[in-house]
Amino acid sequence: MLLALSFTAAIQEQADAAKTAARTVLPAGIQRYELGRRTRQMERAWIACSDADRRREAIPIVQNAVTGFFSMNLAGVARSLDEAGAVLRGETRSPAQCWADAIVVSVSPRVVSTGPSTIRVHCDIFYAPSVDRPTMNLTLSLGETTLMDRPFTGTFDDDVELPAGQPGDWAMTVRAVAGGEVVREWPIGISRVSDLERRLEQLAADLASPGAERNPIELATARYLADLLSRLARGETLETDVAASRLLAEAESLVRAAASELPARESRTGDFYIAVPIAKVPAAVRVYAPDRDAEVLVVALHGAGGSANMFADAYGDGLIVRLCKDRGWALAAPGYRTPLDDLWAIVTPIQQRIAPSARRLFVVGHSLGAVTALRMGQMKPEGVHAIAAISGGSFGDLAPLARMPVFVAAGTLDFGKAGSTSVAKRLEELGAPVQMRLYDCEHLLVVPDSLPEIFRWLDTLAQEEADSDQQ
Repeated sequence: MLLALSFTAAIQEQADAAKTAARTVLPAGIQRYELGRRTRQMERAWIACSDADRRREAIPIVQNAVTGFFSMNLAGVARSLDEAGAVLRGETRSPAQCWADAIVVSVSPRVVSTGPSTIRVHCDIFYAPSVDRPTMNLTLSLGETTLMDRPFTGTFDDDVELPAGQPGDWAMTVRAVAGGEVVREWPIGISRVSDLERRLEQLAADLASPGAERNPIELATARYLADLLSRLARGETLETDVAASRLLAEAESLVRAAASELPARESRTGDFYIAVPIAKVPAAVRVYAPDRDAEVLVVALHGAGGSANMFADAYGDGLIVRLCKDRGWALAAPGYRTPLDDLWAIVTPIQQRIAPSARRLFVVGHSLGAVTALRMGQMKPEGVHAIAAISGGSFGDLAPLARMPVFVAAGTLDFGKAGSTSVAKRLEELGAPVQMRLYDCEHLLVVPDSLPEIFRWLDTLAQEEADSDQQ
């Protein structure tokens, strides 16, 4: 979420000045996970809402959330996201619903063995609602089994017994109950792995042993996954639900593949991670690979403060993944730090893995990601076939993009609107085939609002180029 590089310094100064401001005592990982959960919940409500009045009422509340993010008032962000979701759903929230929205329930560890296990359930509130707390119960269940049922009296920690179960990646359900009615419910991911401790120890030993490393990407990805899994096993809360059972099996397979011949293409399909060893800390990439050769690779670049999971999980509740899946296109969403990063050093090997037959590469970026998308085109215009720059500015000479199809999007109440307008104007002056669209929203929600039209535009470009190839 950032307008452009010119905006970065001001935002950083604001964030630094606010570090002593009031904030919750929740651990950072839990805060990040809860903000992600609330963002997805609010965006689902935004997409489902067809009432223009409710949308207009929600926009300034979402703007408060974005401002709170930049000022590090994360409790305020959570409150605003919850309030915006209620407005979009047309709810007049009861005191019980207000308190249920404010509740945080975290579970550790999130990966356990298949035998009987003990998990720690921590309950807290992210912020204090301005209404009296009602009598309310919290329950936690896995399938038909109720693991916890107790009154909500504020902060508590309970040890909960998890009976033996099948391996796999599952969702527990939290329910807030008042007056005998469920007022809110939400899922929490948990994974069960057979022989967990031994397999993690063996994975660590295999990664530490010397040997042929013909495939450094496989090795880097296995190490990245091993780190995720060990953090989960230690009880850390990561920023999103992690399918640990599947990822452990993938890591074990990747260790074996690290010393083998490079495959013609990535054998995995669906949604998974790849880590590219370009620095001391490998670049994590969230990818979607269809079950057939993809003719198009879409690169999705998140805004400031985001990660490789942002487009896959958050923006529009992972809308871009569904749009790519519908078309049989491949998707790569890399983590990065600044537009000055060499994204091509990440994207090129990823394309060779998940879309080796792709003849077109489209780049979509939001906010700082829009700046970075344009930068990718500036660095290698012959490698990009189209760019969608959502709510972001640019820097440097745009002349390399003079023949590049560019779709510029912004919200009518978007602080990135000025930067987007400037980009479109500069490209028009170069004679570039640029289109600009404004959507009745703000800086965050412009992503789910604009993506369907962006992909229809990309459909047209892909078809035009396919027709041209046949002539």
